[in-house]
Amino acid sequence: MAAVATHSVSLTKVRREKARDFRLILVVAYVYFLLIACVARLLPRSWRPSLPSTGRRGSVFAEAKALAGTFVPFAFMR
Repeated sequence: MAAVATHSVSLTKVRREKARDFRLILVVAYVYFLLIACVARLLPRSWRPSLPSTGRRGSVFAEAKALAGTFVPFAFMR
């Protein structure tokens, strides 16, 4: 019975660590894409990078959130 309890604690710890890693990468990616979105708004339309978008233009914060949410899950694929 003690082995089962130890196993579930270690699984919980692993899940917690993975969740922390995901949040950390998501925050770093959000800041990165926020900077890219801000710079892209300053560039003429013909010079803007062609990043995937939702089809409509929102705020730079919404664009950064959408881009981070698009690219970060690929870091955790096996």
